[in-house]
Amino acid sequence: KQWYQRRVRGHFIMSLLSQFELSCKRVEQSDITKFAVTDLVELYGLYKQATVGDCNTERPKYPNFKGMTRWDSWKGKAGIEKDTAMEQYTNLVETMFKAI
Repeated sequence: KQWYQRRVRGHFIMSLLSQFELSCKRVEQSDITKFAVTDLVELYGLYKQATVGDCNTERPKYPNFKGMTRWDSWKGKAGIEKDTAMEQYTNLVETMFKAI
């Protein structure tokens, strides 16, 4: 993967990191109630994998259902490279915004 901007036929191609950061801002600034909860949970797992790497915390305990669901999503991404998680996050954000 390339982590820099480059120019192709007069157009700038954004780096993967730039695309990821832009996608994160887009989600932060949006009304998340428009999106399916399953998509938001998937985004959380991909975001954590992209920014932290493999899950390094203990699973939250009952009755913290929100924390348990988020942890399960992140843990399910174990072994995915950070750049792959960034790419998957960016693609999912694009898909989510096209659907609304």
